[in-house]
Amino acid sequence: MVLIDDEKALQETARRVAPERFLPAFRNRQKAGVQDHAFPAELRALDILNLDLPESPCGVGLNAVTAGLIAEELAFGGLNVFAVNLNAPLNGAILTRHARPEAMNDRKPRMTLGESIVAISLRATA
Repeated sequence: MVLIDDEKALQETARRVAPERFLPAFRNRQKAGVQDHAFPAELRALDILNLDLPESPCGVGLNAVTAGLIAEELAFGGLNVFAVNLNAPLNGAILTRHARPEAMNDRKPRMTLGESIVAISLRATA
């Protein structure tokens, strides 16, 4: 697969900011034992959050392979950088397909803009 210039630029951004900016912040958060709730919005501002969600609403609209290559670069900034980048579009897709409209309308815009972190818990039934 050949990346187009915009995809290469996003990959380069991720490659640059992960070790320079995100890794030191990740280490500081680990030492302090805190979560930075503003972090997803920072990813969104760089256009490297919600990479494989449709552009409307709030996605970047990339294919899954390109999103995976960029996520791989982000992993060099710490596991939580990768996890936020993976969980936001995954949870956004789950909400789009399965949530009641009121839940999706309440949570998805804030999550995809990086304003909130959403976790989905699944449980098996016997």
